[in-house]
Order: sequence, then C-alpha cells, then structure tokens
Amino acid sequence: MLVFQTDWKHIKEGCTRANVNLGWLVEVVAEINLYLPDDWRMTRSTNNFRIQIVAEEMPALVGFSYRGSGDEIIHIIDSVFPKGYFDKFDLQAIGSKPITRVDKSIKQQHPEIVIPNVYFYRPCPDDSVTPLFARQYVKIKLGRDGNPVGDQYHRIHPLSKAGLDLEHFRWVHWNINGHVEDVETPDAGYHGKDYWEVPLLEKVGTRSSR
Repeated sequence: MLVFQTDWKHIKEGCTRANVNLGWLVEVVAEINLYLPDDWRMTRSTNNFRIQIVAEEMPALVGFSYRGSGDEIIHIIDSVFPKGYFDKFDLQAIGSKPITRVDKSIKQQHPEIVIPNVYFYRPCPDDSVTPLFARQYVKIKLGRDGNPVGDQYHRIHPLSKAGLDLEHFRWVHWNINGHVEDVETPDAGYHGKDYWEVPLLEKVGTRSSR
C-alpha cells in the first residue's frame, strides 16, 4: 500500500515545487493502490523507491518501504519531487562523498539517484490494462570517458494486483533530467550493464593461448 507521510506541510511544499495540485496527487495515489500488489517490493537501493508519474506534469513520488503485518509492504511517500530532482538521501544511499557542488555531472555519474523503479501513466495507455509499470531491465551507453551518458532505455512491465506481467512490456527512453518517452526499440549502441563490463580488446592487447 502506498501512503503519504504525516507531515502534510512538507507534502504540500513538494506539490508546489513540482507544480501539481495536492488533490490531483491524492487521486493519483488512490489509483496506484488499485493496481499495486500488496507485497510488491519496489526498492532501488536499501528500501527506498521512486515512482515517476507520466502525465502533463511529471512529478516523482519518493519514499521508503517497510514490512507491515503479514505479507503487506507499506510504501510511505516522504517527498514529492519535480522530474529529475534528487535529495541528500539519494546521495547517502550510494555512499557518495560530500558534495560541494550539485550539477548535471552528479546525475550523469550516478543516475541511480534519479532513476525511477516504477512508472505510473495518467491516463492509462490505450494498449494496456494497467497504468502501472515496473522497471525490469536497463540499457545504457558509456561515453569515451567511461562514464554513462545522460540517458537510458528502460524495459517496463505491466504491474497489477495479480502481479508482474513478464510476457508483455514496453520500452521508454529516459534521461537524467526526468524526460520520459515511449519508443518502439532502443537505439543501437545501448546495452545492458553486463555488456560494458566486458573489457575492450584494444585495451588489453594480445593474449597468447595456453
């Protein structure tokens, strides 16, 4: 279950910052709960989550998850962020060194501080029975400096009370500023993280057979 934290002043301030109406956001959370499985663990790092709302305005719901009674997982919304925004808890989660200057390079080097693990479409896509989708696979591209470029492709799967639909999925093109766009297929040159862990032949030189 997805719920708001008790400090409504903080939530309202987040709505103002993200340029969304509180009443609208309450409706969105109620709709998400219609589809979110009771035992779904939507964690990114430690026990935190980030839900990206795909609508005219693009706020993100961020917070922490806890086990309730029985098998139920309680997701407490701590803040409402504009798209691409992050805070100190995101930096702490990756064990970042003290930051004296926050700019685009921080998000580019550590995209995990802004990457959503759940997407909620409003309105629901015409080709889907649910507006809720869970990120299951990521394709990235590394620049010449070895760092990730500022965008990724996410394979997201429909999520409903019945659970995760592994058979169907859609691709979205996402960047560190929070822009989200549905695409048919990822561009060439983007691969899973494990691909980039394979060393380049030109950097290891020749190896003799044993």
